[in-house]
Amino acid sequence: MSVNLLGTNDIFMENSAKGDPRGDVIAREIVSEELARVMYERFTGGSRNYLPLFDPIRDTFDSIRSRSLFCFTVIIYLASRAVTDLRGDTHMQRVLQDEAQRLAEDSFFERPTKLETVQGMILLAAYSEKTWFSIALILRTALDSGLEKSLDTLLAQESVPRSSLSASMAERQLVWQTRTWLISFTLELDVASGTGRKSRIAEVDVVKLRKFLDYPLSLPCDMRTVCIIELHQLRGQYRLIIDNASTIDDIVSTELPAIMARLQNWWTNWDEIHERIQRQDNGFHIGAFQRSSLKLMLHYARIFVFCASLARIQKLKPTYADLSSEILDQNVLVLWQSLVTTIMDQLGFLINEPSYRCQLPWAPTYPALTIAFISEFSDPAYRRMS
Repeated sequence: MSVNLLGTNDIFMENSAKGDPRGDVIAREIVSEELARVMYERFTGGSRNYLPLFDPIRDTFDSIRSRSLFCFTVIIYLASRAVTDLRGDTHMQRVLQDEAQRLAEDSFFERPTKLETVQGMILLAAYSEKTWFSIALILRTALDSGLEKSLDTLLAQESVPRSSLSASMAERQLVWQTRTWLISFTLELDVASGTGRKSRIAEVDVVKLRKFLDYPLSLPCDMRTVCIIELHQLRGQYRLIIDNASTIDDIVSTELPAIMARLQNWWTNWDEIHERIQRQDNGFHIGAFQRSSLKLMLHYARIFVFCASLARIQKLKPTYADLSSEILDQNVLVLWQSLVTTIMDQLGFLINEPSYRCQLPWAPTYPALTIAFISEFSDPAYRRMS
């Protein structure tokens, strides 16, 4: 434990005057404390790979329970859905869901907004079927709290703590805010991309994102967050390049090879970073979830680019992209073949990578839907090629 934390329990605990006078779900005997502790640990441990919102030292069961009734209830509710041996208790799930929704409504109007409130909203949105509406509320709340300024504020510091041991409370708070903002950004990017909409948030400078990873209080799990933002922004840039291409030959012979090379460079660079951490700190071995996740992101980015290219070709010359057409361009046929091959690679990777597959029960809505989309899309694409 940090030397700075000794004798400063307010970092961990808070006695809020705004708590529910009836008490939390444990005090009201909806869930026993023993079961709640198990649910909390299993959910935060499982979901951390996808949504590393919480500091493993600070955000313990007792700490979150004392600081935010809303966030604590959301975690217990989501755990009741995700933990396999609890899924059959639908009554408990409904009670916890009602409680989480009631507290969400109350928390939305609190001023000033607590960081834990935004984190609880992110969790609800990430695992919700109506994510887009929830994202709008999160962005409004985060912007009202000034979280979008946290990265610039952190990087503008004149003096940086030597390590997490010497960091002040203000520096810690800034890192927690930055991490929360970046994760809310990834969630918005996932939803915007998955629904064919443009992100409402301006691009973040990649140099700044990588500087955040060098900050002494950043965590290894922050790398995946930065990877996701970086790749989403690259995909957006490549979509513009393809949409502005004027001929099929430009797309197939010039733009696509260049884009695929850049995507490969993106993956190579990040995989090497993960491997370097593995050598230094015994962190991410070659089969680890984080490195498997990188490979899956690469495959999906390729599929995205292939689909965007076919859509553009369809606009330029409709008959050239139609597989049923007798005048199908040979280059377009190769593009279709590449798409099907990449889809098969993606599915094969999912089947053969246990480190990623075993984490799927904790996957938020859109990462899970991405896999469902690829699985559903593979059959008609393969049939048409055959």
